[in-house]
Amino acid sequence: MDLTVTTKDLTDHATWASHASPKRPAAPVLAGMLLTATADGTLTLTATDYETTATAAMDAHVDTVGTALVSARLLATVLATLPTGGTTTLTHDGARLHITSGTAKFALATMDAADYPQMPGMPDPLGQVGAADLAAAVAQVAPFAATDNTLPILTGVHLHLGQELTLTATDRYRVGERTLTWEPTPDTTDGEDREILVDHRALTLATRGLSGDIQLGATSTDTGHTTNTFGLTDGVRTLLARPIDGEYPKIRKLIDRPLHDPATVEVDAAELLAAVKRTSTVLGRNEPILLDAADGALTIRAGAETDQSSDTIDATLTGTPRTLAFNAAYLVDVLTVQRTERIRLDMPIGPDNTSGKAGHVIITPVDADDYRVVIVPIRHLTARAAA
Repeated sequence: MDLTVTTKDLTDHATWASHASPKRPAAPVLAGMLLTATADGTLTLTATDYETTATAAMDAHVDTVGTALVSARLLATVLATLPTGGTTTLTHDGARLHITSGTAKFALATMDAADYPQMPGMPDPLGQVGAADLAAAVAQVAPFAATDNTLPILTGVHLHLGQELTLTATDRYRVGERTLTWEPTPDTTDGEDREILVDHRALTLATRGLSGDIQLGATSTDTGHTTNTFGLTDGVRTLLARPIDGEYPKIRKLIDRPLHDPATVEVDAAELLAAVKRTSTVLGRNEPILLDAADGALTIRAGAETDQSSDTIDATLTGTPRTLAFNAAYLVDVLTVQRTERIRLDMPIGPDNTSGKAGHVIITPVDADDYRVVIVPIRHLTARAAA
């Protein structure tokens, strides 16, 4: 293999694809990135951990076709040190991949490319969506997926594909749901809607690196009931992921469940986030932050018998005043991903107002209905644990 490619393109694509390479590979070959040069003037980079595969293709001046397998992370690290202007030459002599860019020269040890797993192609198309729209939706939903593998199902983002594209994620204490307009293929909406559960890290990786219009695709088992490959591509970069098996929780039942004696509070999202961050600085371990909703004001309180803090922001209350307690870090996460100036909090009866059981709080933009977050007050969690 002998070729020349634009340094910036090579660096950008290699950095993106390297994130699919595992930090602790089950087999040594999975630590590698496969470089494939073809006669049509294309260099393709591939990295995988079996569950997720990232592929990037770029134009190259190919003198000799061939393949080379080198450490994905080392290659990305080396390329990141090169000047972004100019070109880089890659030459594989069998034992090493020689990288030359200007006066800089590297020789990286290679592995046997024949041992690298063969990857499937892009699955059958389901439809397409704008990359920026999908990236924004994933950024608002994926933070609420579980980050541990205690319940693998909760580490995924649930995709509901029908006339609209709906993304949902939950860690049991918070739920994020975002609905997008997309262009489904005729087969996608001919009959039952499609549901796919994709690891939140894979989906985040894809949407951070794709641009333009993204084509979504999936292949199913022979029975047609289970998806075995999910893919996203913008024509240059492609990410394939093996969906998570299992039945996703009936989240919509929670979101759509009527609140007990709800009150509605409208506030400035940025002001509330800043006030929560300031107030929570005095919190001790496992101490909640309190929101007191009253006519014309929302007071944020924290602290116990020693250190205490409070802050008040303007608010519009519809309903009776009330107080609810939250995990401060969870509340900050929820407020951080808001992309609108004003938000509405639909709040149930809280622990300081009556002896009734607190429900869940639904947070939505005041001027839109395509995004909502559910967060469970602390009393409800404590009651459920005790039960």
